[in-house]
Amino acid sequence: MKKAENYFKVSRYTIFEYLYRFAFVLILPVTQQILSCILDPSKIISAITTNTFLVFILVNWAYLECKSKKYSVKDSKLFFTKGFLINHECSVDFCKLQSVLIRKNFLTLVFSANKLFFETSSSNKSKPDISLTLNKKKSESLVFEVIPLSQIKKTYKVKISRVLLMSLTWSNPLTGLLLLSPFFERIGKMMGNKLRDKFYSTIDSNLDFALLGVSPLITAIIRILIVGWFVAFFVHMFKFINFKSNWMKNVVFINKGILVNLQIAICLNNVNVIMLRQTLIMKFLKIYNVYVDVNSCKKNKKDQNLVLLYSRKEEIEKVLEDFFIFPAHNNEKIKMSPETRNGFILAPSIIFVTSIIIFIFVILNKHKNIYLAFSIFYIMFSIWWLCLKILAFKISGVSLEQKNIVISSYNYFSIYSSVISIDKVQLFKIYQSLPQKKSKLCSVEFFLFSKNKKRFKVDNLQLSKVEKLLSIIKEF
Repeated sequence: MKKAENYFKVSRYTIFEYLYRFAFVLILPVTQQILSCILDPSKIISAITTNTFLVFILVNWAYLECKSKKYSVKDSKLFFTKGFLINHECSVDFCKLQSVLIRKNFLTLVFSANKLFFETSSSNKSKPDISLTLNKKKSESLVFEVIPLSQIKKTYKVKISRVLLMSLTWSNPLTGLLLLSPFFERIGKMMGNKLRDKFYSTIDSNLDFALLGVSPLITAIIRILIVGWFVAFFVHMFKFINFKSNWMKNVVFINKGILVNLQIAICLNNVNVIMLRQTLIMKFLKIYNVYVDVNSCKKNKKDQNLVLLYSRKEEIEKVLEDFFIFPAHNNEKIKMSPETRNGFILAPSIIFVTSIIIFIFVILNKHKNIYLAFSIFYIMFSIWWLCLKILAFKISGVSLEQKNIVISSYNYFSIYSSVISIDKVQLFKIYQSLPQKKSKLCSVEFFLFSKNKKRFKVDNLQLSKVEKLLSIIKEF
């Protein structure tokens, strides 16, 4: 590998990033020891001095790691080296980069630094190919050099009312509890069970709702779910309140987030799929979320490739008319066979009928308090699942529009329409089960040209129509 001659150092904020990984190891044990002997100064001094050696080692390790981390730019390539014990070197061509992410938060603003992530199609699911922490001027000049930003053609800025609506509909208690759980779990393990028990003991569940006949258990569950919902609501609000995407000739530049600001540059030439996604509520409101799929946007980075937020069809067409096509209503669309409708919705139908029977049984039961709450939740879930499956059956199918394959289907929580350029399809498969052979039906899968073999699948289509469609695709 041809090496660069002049390397530049990263920001000193990198030292803090390394130390932050060990914050709980450095701070919490000392705090725990100090609190346990708050009235004994000798033990407090002993608790501090016993951790001094560990702190000294970690600080020096962080400093040496920061000093070894360097980058350089030469001949349209980005060179990167790191590691003082085990040295790592890599280089990436500018044309191979698929996305660049700039991350800012309160601490980076204090240190006047930005965190940069450079990703290619080989990026790991959780780690980018190259990550650098540079001062503000260096980071901006590097991004502009790596991905030249041209004149803005279209700008999309989300309305505050849309963000509020999105936060209300996307937020759920489980999301908030999942966000809080690692923190409390970590604190509980470090500080002992007393802090955790004291925290939960502050939930007084015997005063207000007991007068209404609600059991203490249901009261505690309701309060925990409300807290979880509010946490998720505010997380979404702060994450998308300033959402904005600027569309240029070859790049879409996304800006979002207040407490943690993310600026993402995605190369449009590397976009494999444009996806329009809807939940049941969004379908009712006739609004969409629009995503672009590139190889570096893995499953755990699903918000990273969100380019249009809670938008109507007219707004999407206006922004994307120069870049992608909006999937139109195509009469030649190959839809799922009507014969398979009953089998497609069989499982949610059984769940729905079962939930009604359980609800009636609980109503007739004298000890119905806690069981009534769970049975109502069970009915709501079964209705949601049944409606989603009915809608999914109605929209699922495959069609050909210009030189693009349009695939409409569903996943666990939403329905979607994906527009895929034919030249991005690496492989397609047709296969049949025994019942499908008997009915002359088939399932078809389209695999994209990507490392993670992203695929799109539609079941129970007419075999003759699918074969005809694929023969047309082969001609391109």
